[in-house]
Amino acid sequence: MRTLALFVSILCAIQALPLDKTAIQPKILQPVEPAKKGLIVGAAQDVKQEINGVIESIKKDADVVVEKLDVKIEPEEKRRHHGGHGGHGGHGGHGGHGNRNPELQRLVDDMWQADQDKPHNQIDWGNPMDGNMDQSSNPLIANVDENVLQNDQYQALLAMYQANVFTPNVCEEEQPMTGNKLQVVQNTFNAFVQTPMFQLAYKYMRDHGVAGEWNEFSQKLWNLWMGTYSRCHHRAQGSSGWEHVFIGEWKGNEVDGQHSWVKYYTLQQADQVDYYGYKNHDADLIGSFQYTWENHLKRLGGFFLNTSPAFDFSLLTVCALTEPGANGCRFMLENFPVSVTSYTQSCDAGICLATAYPAE
Repeated sequence: MRTLALFVSILCAIQALPLDKTAIQPKILQPVEPAKKGLIVGAAQDVKQEINGVIESIKKDADVVVEKLDVKIEPEEKRRHHGGHGGHGGHGGHGGHGNRNPELQRLVDDMWQADQDKPHNQIDWGNPMDGNMDQSSNPLIANVDENVLQNDQYQALLAMYQANVFTPNVCEEEQPMTGNKLQVVQNTFNAFVQTPMFQLAYKYMRDHGVAGEWNEFSQKLWNLWMGTYSRCHHRAQGSSGWEHVFIGEWKGNEVDGQHSWVKYYTLQQADQVDYYGYKNHDADLIGSFQYTWENHLKRLGGFFLNTSPAFDFSLLTVCALTEPGANGCRFMLENFPVSVTSYTQSCDAGICLATAYPAE
C-alpha cells in the first residue's frame, strides 16, 4: 500500500509536466525523496529494501521517461501547429502554422538569399517509417555536390569531425575545451560567425535587445553553444548545445539530438548510419525520419537537408534567444511552413543551449 502511494505521488507529478523537456526530470524526481522518507519510517527491513529498490529504479529510468515523453510531445506539437500528421513529400498537408513574426520572416528571407554555401543535395526518401523497422534499402542522402564541401565553413566543420574531439555517450565526461579540441571548435565557430548569414542574424539580435557589442556577445554566444552540463542524472558533464545539435549524442540505446545534415552525411559515408524511413518531408528541404547510428536508434529526428551549417547555426541562435519554446520560431522557407523548437537551461557557464531543431 505504501509503495502504491509512492507511485501515485510520482504519477501526479508527471501529470503536471511542462512541455519543456529540460524541466521534466526534476518534476518526476521531486516527490521521490519526501515520499521515501514517509514510507520508510517504522517499516520493516524487507519493506525498506523494496522501497529503496523502487526509488533507485525510478532514478535510473528517469532519463528514459524523458526521452519517451519527448518523442510523444514532438509529434503532438506538430499536430497542433500543422493541423494533422502531414503527408509524404510536397507540402505534407499542412494546415495553419500559427502567427508568424514578419520581422523574423524578413530575416529568414535575407539569410536564405545570402547563403551562397547552401548545397543542392539529392535525397532518397525511400519508404514511410513503420515501427522501428528498416523500411528503406537506400541511404537517405543520395548525392552531395562535393564542391560545396570545399568552402570554408564546411572545411572547418569537417576538420572538427575528423578530429573526433567529442564523446557521444552523455554519461561520459567531456574532455576540457583546450588544445586541439579548442582549436578545431574555435575554427568552426569563427567560420560560422564570419558568414553573411550570421552577420544578418547578429544585427537582428542587436535590434531586438538580446545582443550587445561583439566582444561581450561573442562570449555569451560561445557559452550558449559550448557550455557543458549533464544529461545523465546531473553526474557527468557530458553534453553541450554544440555537441547535441552539430554532432549528436548517445543516451542509453538511443540517439539524442543530431540535427546536422553534414554530420549525418559523414556518418553515412563511413557506413555508420542505417536509414529506416520517413514520417514527413517537404520536398528535399527538411524532413522527419528514423535511423540508427551504430545501433543507437533515432526514433524520430530531422534537420534541414539543403541549408549550410552556418545558416543553421545563425537561425537556431536567433530562435533560442528571441523566440524559444516548442515551435517558438515560425516562418516560411521555400514556400514551406517551418518551425524551430529550442530550449535553454542554466549551466556553469550561465545560460546554455539544451536543444534546437527545425521541423516541417
